[in-house]
Amino acid sequence: MLLSISRMGFVGVDLFFALSDFLISGLLYKEYHKRRAISFQRFFIRRGLTIYPAFYVMLVVTFVVQLLAGKLSGWGAYMREILFVQDYKPGIWIHCASLGSRRIFTSCCRFYCCS
Repeated sequence: MLLSISRMGFVGVDLFFALSDFLISGLLYKEYHKRRAISFQRFFIRRGLTIYPAFYVMLVVTFVVQLLAGKLSGWGAYMREILFVQDYKPGIWIHCASLGSRRIFTSCCRFYCCS
């Protein structure tokens, strides 16, 4: 039973993205009705201030733990995490690839909406 539940992790990821998109859409909808426009710059700054500080703290803690354990990942893996390109080559944490996908999606959405 536990093995079958552990293989269903993708459901949680899908649910997270669906809820996240719903909440983000709600924020954009409220901003549009309040200001009659959407400031994508303001939106991305707010999103960045929500996500990136915790992400970079996690990377620093990972670095310290790996350093103390004597099992430091290569600098390339850290750079892939920092630059959010884990979709192309794995970084340190496999689940962080979704952040890279998310960043690419929101960037494309921004360009699509502004054109």
